[in-house]
Amino acid sequence: MIWPFRKKKHSHPTFPVGDYRLDSTISGLKGLTEFTSKEYELIPREFATAQNFNAPTVHFLNREWKLCLGVIDGRLYKIAPYIEFKDKTEANAVAMETLAYCMKELGKPAKRQKRFSIGIPPMETLCFRQENLR
Repeated sequence: MIWPFRKKKHSHPTFPVGDYRLDSTISGLKGLTEFTSKEYELIPREFATAQNFNAPTVHFLNREWKLCLGVIDGRLYKIAPYIEFKDKTEANAVAMETLAYCMKELGKPAKRQKRFSIGIPPMETLCFRQENLR
């Protein structure tokens, strides 16, 4: 598939998160709920034709993760698993474990981005975005 914001198919390595893989279709997937208007206010569409969905939790890296999906023309362009922590030490350990897994599967990032946060009070939330990894 040629993405609407790229001239050719993506060639970067990917890995599945639960039953989800980048560029796969959402046709037949159960339990997807499109974002509400309030959720779109918090996490806006990145592209005019994009849709964001909440998906059922997935088992990934020996933990249960909540999951948001980004979809364009019925295909996944973003898989965003996340976990909410109350303990900063646990959040940091999971962050390092997840980063190590991503680097093993995808290689080192072309550049580091400060696009994830660890231990933000009051919820101690950990979020990762897979972007620009090569």
